[in-house]
Amino acid sequence: MVPECMKIQEGMVEISGLQYAYKAWGDPKLPVMLAFHGWLDNANSFDCVAPTLAKSYRFIAIDFLGHGKSDWLPERCFYHYTELLVDASELLMLWGAAQPVTLMGHSLGGAVAVCLAALFPEAVKACITLDAVGPWVTEVENLVEKMAMAVQFRRNWEPRAARVFSDFEAAVRVRQVGEWAITPTAARQLCERGLRAVEGGWVWRADPRWKTPSVMRLCEAQVRAILQAIRCPVLLAVSDQGLVHSMPSAMERKACFRDLTECAFRGGHHFHMEEDAPLLCQWVLTELEKRA
Repeated sequence: MVPECMKIQEGMVEISGLQYAYKAWGDPKLPVMLAFHGWLDNANSFDCVAPTLAKSYRFIAIDFLGHGKSDWLPERCFYHYTELLVDASELLMLWGAAQPVTLMGHSLGGAVAVCLAALFPEAVKACITLDAVGPWVTEVENLVEKMAMAVQFRRNWEPRAARVFSDFEAAVRVRQVGEWAITPTAARQLCERGLRAVEGGWVWRADPRWKTPSVMRLCEAQVRAILQAIRCPVLLAVSDQGLVHSMPSAMERKACFRDLTECAFRGGHHFHMEEDAPLLCQWVLTELEKRA
């Protein structure tokens, strides 16, 4: 018989007229851990950690709008992570109606998680952020230039025909490279949910509008105000080749948290999908048990 923590339930939930796809592991009676993936990733990002964490939690990983199997925004609409907070708060209340939820977020999802923890302190029991220490910023001296560029880009934006990969493995190889390279195994996991079959091959499920520059910008002072407002315990997991490791403002941001516990792991930006994933799970469960 398959253990409850190993069973995967696929589902959809409607928020503001749009469908959010999710994957869930574990007994529905357990406390909820709600997980948010990174930019251009999907719910498969948590496949390596979910079965272990689901021994103690009802682990639910969503696809953000424009990612994985979730809906895209209507035509001529664009994305910004601050807009994700509205729907994410609905999901938080949906699955946290009985008791506060523990949040987990990687990269973009980490930015969403810490913002939710600040905005809804009564609904968040703890926040686990993976290689993310708050939202990214635009320096004040560059603000007007960046906003003007984004406005012009979006005024001129037109959809293009999706790139078709003749075979699945070709897309996997493309997914491995970039600013934050990932392992072949991790790339394949993401592609299994991040591609859809079409005539002649495969195309990305992710909405290309996620690659357009954002008009909305935050500065460092605003981000630190968000971090200072968080009341719950924060577990910060970083990697030796990741984003936080090279972030100039990381130390100052860490000092903003009231209750922060940090641990370093081996690997890149997607270290939670790599060889240290079991160690990450063990650390998370141990630290959360201390606060139970």
